[in-house]
Amino acid sequence: MIKSRSNRNRAGDTSSLFFLKPILLMICFCLFIGPSIISAATYYVDVEGRGPDGISGTADDVTPSDSNPGTSSAPWKTLAKAKDVATHGDTVLLRSGNYGDFADSRTTTGSNWIKYKADSGHTPILGKIAIGRTSNPSPSAYIEFDGISIADGIKIYSRKYVNLKNCDITTANYY
Repeated sequence: MIKSRSNRNRAGDTSSLFFLKPILLMICFCLFIGPSIISAATYYVDVEGRGPDGISGTADDVTPSDSNPGTSSAPWKTLAKAKDVATHGDTVLLRSGNYGDFADSRTTTGSNWIKYKADSGHTPILGKIAIGRTSNPSPSAYIEFDGISIADGIKIYSRKYVNLKNCDITTANYY
């Protein structure tokens, strides 16, 4: 009789499930949601080496290099380096200077945006922006430009999810 009583208690005991549910939820979060939150990074590009204050010849001037880690105090020098490293969810902060043309034809599947933003107090300038290409049509880009001057126009080929926020477009060449 004692043996049957212990079997009956095990079958009706739900206390072990009480502790199992939070553990399963935490595992699901870490596997599916966590990587997109954890992997988001902020990188800095400073073509002229002016540093955080944006003024040349001050104590916070930096030596930008594409071999740097892309931090505020050790920024990259080229936008090409940022495009090679940045992935969905990342933010690339651009400091004052002329960065030339921006072209990106990557095929994207994620829904987290890659953001190219002017660093606070800075006025970066891009030549023209070209997103997409005819040989590799993809419906989604998930790229955002914020606070950047665009001097020579914009071309967006067969893409959606391209945002321009607070941008100054000085030449109306949309091709």
